[in-house]
Amino acid sequence: MPTRRKAPTAPKSNAGTAEAIRKILLTAGEDLDKSDEGQILAMGESAVAPLIELLGDESLLEDDAPGEGMAPCHAAWLLGLLHAESAIEPLLDAVVDESASGLLRCNAAMQALSELGAVVLDPVLRRLKDVSIDARIYLCEILGRLGVQDPRILKQLLALLKESPE
Repeated sequence: MPTRRKAPTAPKSNAGTAEAIRKILLTAGEDLDKSDEGQILAMGESAVAPLIELLGDESLLEDDAPGEGMAPCHAAWLLGLLHAESAIEPLLDAVVDESASGLLRCNAAMQALSELGAVVLDPVLRRLKDVSIDARIYLCEILGRLGVQDPRILKQLLALLKESPE
């Protein structure tokens, strides 16, 4: 199991903001309404800390959890739309989570990290060193989506291809 890294501190949010976000995401179900998405995005930086908290709440990944297991996925998606750099490490934690219940969250986290662009490159490269082959595949997919030309990306993709040619 990879070691968890301490994420940069997210901007503080007030209890009202956190509760409003929690209420929206825990009642959204599979599809997050565009107006609810817009309401959370309008909160800006104050939405980041509550979204990171929801992203990491593994009890919310189950189908019978509030939000039908989708609240952490919606949180990941919104963090990407907010370009929340303080969420990079928690999003990477979600990507390398090997639990079956975390697969949808993993996909949402991969998309969110791709939205952040070049700032994700070095953290992803650091994570590649201490994760399983499956997690490396996911991390390399993120590298391919970044739209960044860096020789380290090609090196990692070639190394992965040698290790896992299928």
